[in-house]
Amino acid sequence: MQKVKDHIIQYAKSVPKFKTSDAVKALGGKYSRVYVSRALNDLHKKGNLLRAGSGAHIYYALPGSAGLLFHKSPELLSSSSLVDQDSFRSEDKSTTPFKLKDATAQDLFEISLESAKAKSKSVFIYEKGDLNDVIGEKKAEELRDLFLANNIKVKQITNIPTLPPFSKNDRFINTCMTFRYIPEETFTIEKEILIFDDTVAIYTIGSNPKLAVIEDKSFAANQKQLFLNLWDQGQPPILGFDYKPNHSWYRNFDYKIWGKHVVCYPDKDAVDSYRGFNYESLGEYLESVLDQHKESYKDADYLIIFIWNLEGNKMMDVWKMNANYVDDRSGPLGAVKVYKDGKECSDLEVASGNTLLILGYEEKLRRQAPNLEAYFNGPPPAIPLELVNRQNFFEAMEESEKKK
Repeated sequence: MQKVKDHIIQYAKSVPKFKTSDAVKALGGKYSRVYVSRALNDLHKKGNLLRAGSGAHIYYALPGSAGLLFHKSPELLSSSSLVDQDSFRSEDKSTTPFKLKDATAQDLFEISLESAKAKSKSVFIYEKGDLNDVIGEKKAEELRDLFLANNIKVKQITNIPTLPPFSKNDRFINTCMTFRYIPEETFTIEKEILIFDDTVAIYTIGSNPKLAVIEDKSFAANQKQLFLNLWDQGQPPILGFDYKPNHSWYRNFDYKIWGKHVVCYPDKDAVDSYRGFNYESLGEYLESVLDQHKESYKDADYLIIFIWNLEGNKMMDVWKMNANYVDDRSGPLGAVKVYKDGKECSDLEVASGNTLLILGYEEKLRRQAPNLEAYFNGPPPAIPLELVNRQNFFEAMEESEKKK
């Protein structure tokens, strides 16, 4: 089955869209229609192929790059509601519903300016080049100031695995921007696409820029849906610049305490309350706190600890993870206690949304491992940069000391 799926993906790269019968022919007629249909259905469920239409008019295409632009929910489409993406490239006016027209740098600046005033406070962009090269660095930085002033959140998908520095405005990058990398084999960004409110702007950059602006509520809504589907498949790119979202965690590190695995996540502000600790002394401190409450943790399979700051106090959220003996398929049971300067708190609630998300990523990774040893000895979970900034907590504390 995997061999058939691989051949289908290769075929999909060569055509804008195709039917099941097309795939059967492309495979040389070696496989039955039922067998090919099963492979197509599996690829669709896993997000490797988009599907649209109904009955005898079901079409498939690679996500975004080849071919189906939706006016309705992908699962409810009829064949008449499909628009072939080739029509953007065609020179035949009769088959081009949205003509890419010659544009100037000012045209691209103005549509970007509109996005910086988005009523929804969110902008999605498929990025191919640097805005500085399109409209000039001065105007680009003016736009970034406006995004920041209007608190517009920008999600950017790129085919570039390593992003170089592109702005001097650190506040804009840390407050407004989040990034995902998608390999070209999964989705090829041929043109830049800007999506906000009820607007979809498609444009090319370079010496002869072109632009098409489509203002249609349902079209924009479905382009956002497609973007977010790809976003979920993406991974954080490597960044050639410092990225410190307004609230995030430092890269995690591990200890073994009483023979139990302990995963520790330092909060961005923990530098202020845990100043002066190094890896060894922090481990000793954590163990000393746990020693005072050994009875509570003696039956834990492993612990996940979040350290943070509250008005200069050393805070700890200690999550005790136990095997679920009631229903092993549900995963471990988690219980949490909060400590302030080593003393258990009874007046503080716990678990921010970010904490819950990180626990979810950890649990997903644990389920992929055959056992706990493999879980802890393997790589850390792939947590988005807006949650974990991948910086070393202890190096950050040293830098903080130098600045004092």
